Amino acid sequence: MAGAIGGGLWWHKHHNAAAPESPDAADEGPQVTRDAQGNTVVSMSDDEQGDLGIVFGNPAAGQWSQPDNGSGQAPNATPLAGVLIPRDAVVLVEGAGWVYVMNKDKGGEAFTRIKTPLDRLTDAGWFVTGTIKTNDYIVVNGAQKLLAVELKPGGEESTPPVVSVQTNALQLATLHRYVQAYGTVEPAPATTNAPAAGVALAAPVAGVITKVALVEGQHVEKGDLVVELNSGTLTVENAEQEVARQRQLYAQQNTSQRNLQSAEAQLALLRVLAPMSGTVVHVNVKPGQSVDLPTVVAEVMDLNRLVVSAQIPAAEAGELKAGNPVEVLTEPPVTAELAFLSPTVDTNNNTVLARVLLPPGGLLRPGQFVALRIVTAVHVDCLAAPGESVVTDESGQSAIALVKGGQATQTAVRTGVRENGWIEVAAPGLKAGDVVVSVGAYGLPATTKIRAQGASGDESSAQSSKDK
Repeated sequence: MAGAIGGGLWWHKHHNAAAPESPDAADEGPQVTRDAQGNTVVSMSDDEQGDLGIVFGNPAAGQWSQPDNGSGQAPNATPLAGVLIPRDAVVLVEGAGWVYVMNKDKGGEAFTRIKTPLDRLTDAGWFVTGTIKTNDYIVVNGAQKLLAVELKPGGEESTPPVVSVQTNALQLATLHRYVQAYGTVEPAPATTNAPAAGVALAAPVAGVITKVALVEGQHVEKGDLVVELNSGTLTVENAEQEVARQRQLYAQQNTSQRNLQSAEAQLALLRVLAPMSGTVVHVNVKPGQSVDLPTVVAEVMDLNRLVVSAQIPAAEAGELKAGNPVEVLTEPPVTAELAFLSPTVDTNNNTVLARVLLPPGGLLRPGQFVALRIVTAVHVDCLAAPGESVVTDESGQSAIALVKGGQATQTAVRTGVRENGWIEVAAPGLKAGDVVVSVGAYGLPATTKIRAQGASGDESSAQSSKDK
């Protein structure tokens, strides 16, 4: 789903048996009329509602936020307010969505069919704005049967109506299972094969900075001078002179090697050198500034050795292992590899530390926050159905409405990997090219006549998955 929906829970409510009963409705059976606005109204007694299994309830408040464009950061946009309507509550007639709303002023014995724009389809149901409110009572179970009553006012159970739906075909695709996470780009830590990719340089003694040899963003080689400082009466100039003198005396065999090494050590205390090749990312001092012993004067990083550190929920970490392919969801996306998975769980947040090794020469920078998809399974050339076509009941059984000769038949399927709006399905006899109901599958009876309004699935999504 592109974007995010938020809202409360559904409260389903059976019709109140104590509500006033309409004698006319009880004697004459269900009645179909039209109100002043031209909307169809279906009236029936409480007993007749019970026979049809009518259940109604209040829709939940919801909000729609636009997708995050792959950066992991939501844009500054005001969420759209509306309500969430279960899929079973919506019937499709001539390509339009309709919802039955209870008439409160008639004691709950009449239902008005209202045309409803269907803004977004989510896992929680249809997101709707404008027509339905949270204090309305809508039929959440039995809407298709009310439609049958409406189209045949006598109310007898007979041939079901022709229902308008949208269809699509099953396809072969390559689908992936992912663990999704968010993380921060950092220099790679030290390993048994390589030192850390980032280092903070501290002053070896307390003193006053006399020279800053580099600027931020400048490349340095190992051993290059970063800063110089004077410490008390010990100055760089005096230390250099003493080293030169001791070297001359040592060459003449007029001093010991120990004295030469002591002079060189004094000079080394007044200079901070780059311990590795890389890029100066921070310079924290300037000439004339006093520094203490632990003061960090600069930071150097090897920008060709970066990782993304992410915290993975412990429940999902069991699927991961070093070497898993990773997609960093930037623009353009970056293909990487899972390099490290901690053997322990952080008890503070029940997560496991994972590090993704980025390829050298990329555009990502330390401190950047990114979204990740870690591949845990790849199913090649599996049979895939549009996500909206797969309906799962309360017991967990999934089914698709298979279309043949203008008739849709509910067919039980096993489901697997889900990706890009497609779901892996399997059942005896199913094959690529079989047509299924993709929009309007919720609430359909076991067998019903349908009128197809056109394809609704995103065939390019499945094809792009297949090409990965």
